[in-house]
Amino acid sequence: MTKILCLSIGVVVALNSASGALSTNAPLADSHVYEASPTSNFGTETLIKLKTSVNNNRDGYMKFSLSGLGTIAHATLRLNAKMAETPVSDLTLYRVSETNWGETSITWNNRPSLGSRIDGANVTTSYAWYEFDVTAYLRAEQASGKTIASFGLHTTNGVNAVLNVKPREVSDAPQLVITTGPVFVPTGSMRVGRYDFAATVLTNGMVLVSGGWNGTNGYLNSAELYNPETGTWALTGAMTNVHNSHTLTLLPNGKVLAVGSWQNIYGFHKNTDLYDPVSGIWSQTGSMAWGREHHTATLLTNGLVLVTGGYSTNLEPITSAELYDPSTGTWTATGDMGVGRYLHTATLLADGRVLVTGGFNYPPGVLQDGEIYDPVTETWSWADNMMVPRRHHTATLLANGKVLLAGGPYDDSSELYDPSTGDWSATGDITTERSVPTATLLSGGKVLLSGGYDAGPIATAEVYNPTTEIWSQVATMSRGRRNHIAVLLFNGDVLVAGGDDGSEILGYAEIYVP
Repeated sequence: MTKILCLSIGVVVALNSASGALSTNAPLADSHVYEASPTSNFGTETLIKLKTSVNNNRDGYMKFSLSGLGTIAHATLRLNAKMAETPVSDLTLYRVSETNWGETSITWNNRPSLGSRIDGANVTTSYAWYEFDVTAYLRAEQASGKTIASFGLHTTNGVNAVLNVKPREVSDAPQLVITTGPVFVPTGSMRVGRYDFAATVLTNGMVLVSGGWNGTNGYLNSAELYNPETGTWALTGAMTNVHNSHTLTLLPNGKVLAVGSWQNIYGFHKNTDLYDPVSGIWSQTGSMAWGREHHTATLLTNGLVLVTGGYSTNLEPITSAELYDPSTGTWTATGDMGVGRYLHTATLLADGRVLVTGGFNYPPGVLQDGEIYDPVTETWSWADNMMVPRRHHTATLLANGKVLLAGGPYDDSSELYDPSTGDWSATGDITTERSVPTATLLSGGKVLLSGGYDAGPIATAEVYNPTTEIWSQVATMSRGRRNHIAVLLFNGDVLVAGGDDGSEILGYAEIYVP
C-alpha cells in the first residue's frame, strides 16, 4: 500500500540583499493517502509513512506555493526522515504535474500520477535532514506560469521497509529553501582555465568556448562545450590553430567562425577555423589578407562576416576590413576604415549598417571618433565623436535601436548613440569604473555589466535600465574577474566564465539569474 504526502508551503523567512533573496518556506498544509484505505483522507496525521509492498504501498506527494517569488536561482527541499524497520532505504522525489488536489480531499483513489524522477537519498534508522536539489524542476514550473509545484515521494527498497517523514504538524517540518534573483550561482567549471578567449551560443543552446591563454599551457587551441541543462562542461574538437584575443561568430548555417590571434614567434596568423557542431570537428577555412588580434567580427544581415581593425604585423593597429563568405569559405577585402584601431567595438545597427567606436592607435592614443560601415556600398563614413575617448569598453544595441557605450579605463560615464540622428547623448553613470567588463543584453531589455578591472579584478555587476537610464548594482560574483566571457542563455540566464582574478587564470564559472 502507498502513503502519499501532500504539502503546501508558504514563506516564513525572507532575506533580501544585493545578491538576491533567500526564503525558507514552511508547509501550509499536508495530507497523505493510503492504498489499504483508498477513499480515506489523512490530512491531520502526524507521521508520513512510505512503503513498497504488494497491495500495501505507501507513496508521498508535496505541494509548494511559488506565488510572489522572483526568478528562482536555486531551490532545495529539506525533509526530516528515518527508516522505521530496515537499516537503509531510498527516498526518491518525483515531479507531479497536477496541482489542484486539496489537503482535506486527497485520497488513494484520486491521487495524482508520479512523473519523472528528480533526486533521491538513502535514509538510515535515525532521524536526519535530507536535501534534494529541486532547482531545475521549480524553474521549469515557474517558466510555464505555474504558481504551485507538486512533488511525489516514493521508496522501493525492501518489501516491509517503512520510511517515516515528518510532516508540518510536528517540529522539524519540511523546508523549501529558495534563492531568487538577481544573484550569481555557481555552475560547473571549465576543463581548462582561460583568459582572453571567446564564446558563442550554438543553435542547440550549448555554449562553445575556445582558445585563449593559460599560464600553464600558454596559447590554447582547445575548445569546450557547456550544457545549460546539466551545468557541465565537456571538451570538444581542438582548433587547427591556437587562437587568443580572437572572435567567434555563429554563422547562419550553424557553424562557428574563429578569427585572429597572436601565434607566438610566428606573429599574427591569418588562418581562420570553422567549427561544425554536428561533428564537433574544427577545419581550416580561408585565410585573411591580414593577421590580427583585438579586432571585431560582425555578422551582417546579408550573411557575410565583417572583420575590422586589430593589432597586426609591425605591431601596429590596422585600417583593414575584410569580408568572409560562408558559402565559399573565402575572404575578400572591403573598404578600409579611416583610422587604424584595436580594442574597439563594432555594433550591427537595426538598418544593417555597422557602428565602430573608439579603440586605440598611436598617436593619438585612445580614440574618441567612430565610423559607420555601409554593407551596400562597402564604404565607411565618419560618425560624430563620442563624448569621451574609449577603449576596452562595451557597446550594446538596445531594443529601441540606440547603442549603449559603457566602461573603459578611469571612466564611469556611459552614453547613447541614436542612429536616426547620428547624435550622442549622456546617460546614467555606471556605479563602478571598470575596464574590459562584459555587457550582455538581457531578455527584458536591460543590460548586465559584469566584472572588469579597476584597481584589481572586479566582482560586482550592475544593470542598466533603458527606461530610467539608471545603472544599479545587482549582485556580486564569487570572484573578481577580467578578460572573461558572458553569454545569454536560452532561458534568460547569463553564463559568466573564465578570465583572471588577479592571482590565477580561472576555469570557474557562474550563472547570473536576473
